[in-house]
Amino acid sequence: MIELQYESKFDGFLVDLRIGPAEELNQAMFGGEPVFTYKRGATVSADTMPTETFGCLVWVDRLDGSPESISTFFHELVHVSALRFARSGVFKRNPRRRDVSGGLASFDELMANSVSELGEAFLGMLCQETKAGEE
Repeated sequence: MIELQYESKFDGFLVDLRIGPAEELNQAMFGGEPVFTYKRGATVSADTMPTETFGCLVWVDRLDGSPESISTFFHELVHVSALRFARSGVFKRNPRRRDVSGGLASFDELMANSVSELGEAFLGMLCQETKAGEE
């Protein structure tokens, strides 16, 4: 099981990423109780987790460079971004067209920036792990 963690420099939102079979995650975090039974991935808010300290947990069964695994990973990052914005009150923002043209970011731009930030951070960590494993 690969375990990575990223704390955003922008807002301090902490994301715990786990990559590996659901059974391993269930064993490591829940004493084998089948909490994660999804097929490819899931995102869970810290509010629903027992005594964890992260903002949310993202789990994907694999991230092997296949289109399916990458799309699952970014699918889960959209969920992470939604949790992040729900906590910070961004969902309540509704900028008018002239405000957006004046520099106030629209919701979809904020979502895209969040997914880009998280994707770049975790893919960078995974590339470093891969290089270290090859040496």
